[in-house]
Amino acid sequence: MMPGRYSCPGTAWTREYYGYLMTTSSTRESQTEYLCVDRHAQPLPGAYQASAEVGGHVGHVKVNCMQGTGDIHNCPEAENARELACVVCTI
Repeated sequence: MMPGRYSCPGTAWTREYYGYLMTTSSTRESQTEYLCVDRHAQPLPGAYQASAEVGGHVGHVKVNCMQGTGDIHNCPEAENARELACVVCTI
């Protein structure tokens, strides 16, 4: 899994799927596992209610730009708070 991209690096790799980087927590301090969720993923019928009962929510990982700081994370305003892409590749 490679975060921040839609394509695999080079011709030796095969793209299995691409989508959005997600995590099981909304707070930065407790994010410990990241998932690449296919952009065409669909929930199972009734899955939302079941996951809500056991705390199984996932959410998008978003770009956090540091505007005007000159930091490496500096990016255009339009990119701030956008969902981060990911790709799953095999070799």
